[in-house]
Amino acid sequence: MTNAAASPLQPGDVYEGFEIRRVLGQGAFAWVFEATHANFPGPVALKLSKAPVDSEETALRALREIRILGTLSNPHVVHIFDHGLGEDERWYMVMELLEGGELTSLHDFDQPMRPLEAVRLIQQACLGLDEAHREGIVHRDVKPDNLWLQPDRSVKVLDFGLARAWDTDNTIGANATTGHMLIGTPHYAQPEQVK
Repeated sequence: MTNAAASPLQPGDVYEGFEIRRVLGQGAFAWVFEATHANFPGPVALKLSKAPVDSEETALRALREIRILGTLSNPHVVHIFDHGLGEDERWYMVMELLEGGELTSLHDFDQPMRPLEAVRLIQQACLGLDEAHREGIVHRDVKPDNLWLQPDRSVKVLDFGLARAWDTDNTIGANATTGHMLIGTPHYAQPEQVK
């Protein structure tokens, strides 16, 4: 996630009953905040879309991630507790608040990772992705930024916003791509897609 200088919410602000405690960061389509709410026993992560739901594409992107995370229970995938549409027409998701950081920020990729550590991290990410695959869902943006390393060194897979279901009649997969569009991060995409 990148610099939070232009965040629409700051600590102390209230959004749909959630009191913002701190800005955690942003992705291409959403901000993430640490927040509290009377309906939840402790702090949560509030993911809030950058733009209002003003197009079918924006609505489907939100719906995909909400539906996918709502069906997955593997301990190696971030869990969603609730979701909604704010009065300002932006979608939001309430997720578990994770400690630790993105693999990108916790490992210097100019240096090799110890083989045992690498195998352990990959195995946990694969366990998280396996449940999605058994449900017919492909993540399509697996990269170090979307792997969260917790203090106990366990991994959680994040950000299913670009995921697609194999079943094209499923809302999760509908209109996710058009034509020969490159999906995901080119540096981590499979060679045949980049070509």
